[in-house]
Amino acid sequence: LSLTKRNEENLLCVFDLEGNSVNLTCSSDANPAASYNWYRGKDNKLMESNKNLIFNSINSHDSGQYYCTATNNRGQKNSSVSVNVTYAPRPPSVSRSPSGDIMVGKSVTLTCSSDANPAASYSWFKEGEKALKASEKSFTITNIQEEHSGNYYCKVQNKLGQHNATLSVTVVAVPLMYVLIGTIASILLIMISLLVFLISR
Repeated sequence: LSLTKRNEENLLCVFDLEGNSVNLTCSSDANPAASYNWYRGKDNKLMESNKNLIFNSINSHDSGQYYCTATNNRGQKNSSVSVNVTYAPRPPSVSRSPSGDIMVGKSVTLTCSSDANPAASYSWFKEGEKALKASEKSFTITNIQEEHSGNYYCKVQNKLGQHNATLSVTVVAVPLMYVLIGTIASILLIMISLLVFLISR
């Protein structure tokens, strides 16, 4: 029992590009002639009762393990093939934590995610700047300042293509009221400490 996996160029291959036409062909030398069934995965889902299993436009959901059975009244043989469908990154989703405006001195984490095969690489940039900010899914800015405000974009890419997604970051100064409260609290604390010191003498 032998298996061949053919695309439009009749090449034996394991990886197929999404959208291609793919023909899995099962053949066996048998007398009397064998009947063929194609199954998918461990759940033994019957896909086709034919020696050919055809995908007119293969997609990522078609990736998986397939096997063919050749059967006649003298017995049965099985053989399997793994299908791995490759595709460019899907449009990425981006998020920010925390999600609202960020106060000066705080931290913010930008996260980017995309589905791709082969796996995508990630790059973070700030609009108007050429320098790479990060080469991971997540990018954290600590002790953030007002000059960090702006649009950041994530680029995801593999050998089949790329996509970008943009995220806005707004940094706000600490409200004056908070500054005044902090200052007054500090002065009071100093005065109380001084008073306690004088009384204890």
